[in-house]
Amino acid sequence: IPDSMDLRDDMLLKNLNQKCVRSLNGCRVTDEILRLVPNIENFRLALRAIKLWAKRHGIYSNALGYLGGVSWAMLVARTCQLYPNATSATLVHKFFLIFSKWQWPQPVLLKQPSNVNLGFAVWDPRVNIQDRYHLMPIITPAYPQQNSTFNVSLSTRTIIMEEFKLGLLITDDIMLGKSSWDKLFEPPPFFLKYKHFIVLLVMAETSDDHLEWCGLVESKVRLLIGNLERNQYITLAHINPESFAMLESQKEPNA
Repeated sequence: IPDSMDLRDDMLLKNLNQKCVRSLNGCRVTDEILRLVPNIENFRLALRAIKLWAKRHGIYSNALGYLGGVSWAMLVARTCQLYPNATSATLVHKFFLIFSKWQWPQPVLLKQPSNVNLGFAVWDPRVNIQDRYHLMPIITPAYPQQNSTFNVSLSTRTIIMEEFKLGLLITDDIMLGKSSWDKLFEPPPFFLKYKHFIVLLVMAETSDDHLEWCGLVESKVRLLIGNLERNQYITLAHINPESFAMLESQKEPNA
């Protein structure tokens, strides 16, 4: 891509197919997020902290119905917009303050959607019926605007909201000098929370096959969660994104 080309120009998408638009929009969304935050360095440092927190607390995975990197970036960017003069530490605290009280499914927007119409589908619950059922919409700022969290389910939203509230309690104490930042990044005791578990075993003959098979299984887990949520005897289906290697004694021959 030549330096003279401005990827923010929506007309670059004219006559492109959907696959090319999706590929190009990764750069366009990232560039637009950086353009919309008041202080890039404070944004980046706060985002690093939030991403680490999300990974440690098991809620960093778009495929499994949690939030992926772009979604976390947009939430932090929105916090930066609301508190343009805040330090990175204050932004982390304000992040939890804002989103622990957010009235979902009210969408998170970094800017109002543009009026560009090049024929590509955009997120718009007034027009698209399926968009009305999104539980936690976080809308990308570049055309064509999309909801980056369409995989979120009732269970994963509940878990994310619980973590937001816990994060607020911890950062409240940090701001008052009653706790250290290490407390925020402590992994929760997942296996002490519940009595019943479903274990998914993924096995293959080679490491390459195993990697590919894991990806396929992971992409289907949210469908399992949807089925579990429809069971009247299950109040919450909590996915743990962390994977564990099997013990040698558990492995089958040639597996």
